[in-house]
Amino acid sequence: MKRIFPTEIEQRNSHKLRNLVCRLSSHKDMASVSSHLRNYNVAELIGLVGILDSHPKIKGVPLISANPAKYQQTKGTVSNPFTHAMPCYLLLNKEDMKNFFDSAKAKTVVDRIFGMGVMAPDNWHDLDGFKSSENKSMKPSQVNIVDNINERYRFGDGLVDSLVMTMNRAVGRGSWEASGVHQHNLSSLEDFVYHHYNHVWRQNAFGAYSITSDNLQKKQQEAKESNDQDRIDIIQQRIDIVDEQRRVLQQDTINVKEVVRNLVSDTAGEKWE
Repeated sequence: MKRIFPTEIEQRNSHKLRNLVCRLSSHKDMASVSSHLRNYNVAELIGLVGILDSHPKIKGVPLISANPAKYQQTKGTVSNPFTHAMPCYLLLNKEDMKNFFDSAKAKTVVDRIFGMGVMAPDNWHDLDGFKSSENKSMKPSQVNIVDNINERYRFGDGLVDSLVMTMNRAVGRGSWEASGVHQHNLSSLEDFVYHHYNHVWRQNAFGAYSITSDNLQKKQQEAKESNDQDRIDIIQQRIDIVDEQRRVLQQDTINVKEVVRNLVSDTAGEKWE
């Protein structure tokens, strides 16, 4: 699928943010930030589902389906790829979710949620966290590889399934009367986001990370039995990445009030007819 990129100005801002403001100088840093972005964006996505409840163009409980990533903030390289935070792009009744919003501000929110991700700085090979840059096991691409394993896009039990399940639970709790009347106030939307983030997403995503970690542990044992030190090192790095992502998921405290208030503000210009 062809990727959609934002304006040149936004890409330059993203480049500056990565290289000057939020420099990620190790795989652990990248894994930690990516995991936090993922969790926060999932909470936002749940909130958007609650806001769309009873949209006049959605009659009955909508179908949630997963697609490969579509929107991307910036371009990466083979050794330093752009790694999406969200495990996949979601469609609502086979349409882009942003099609149900009219204002540019609201559409941008959807693009941002699905377009956020991490990259190492351009000079990653000079940083302490990437000392052995000539060793293929030490390139930032390992974070992307681990996320591909986490997602289990074609196999199930991964982050893609976790996200789809979370959104299906969320839409299943809606009214979807197509009345054009919002079903939530601030308080009820906060409860809606809190419940589905903590009781559906966190539980299922933790299971997905654990499956990845267990599978990598088995592969590392096989590498040890064959005395393949390079393979052992690569797999250990991947284990460290997924374990950091899982740790952040366990310890992250998402500010649901902040999430909801920002979303309500960003979609305040919507006029349903």
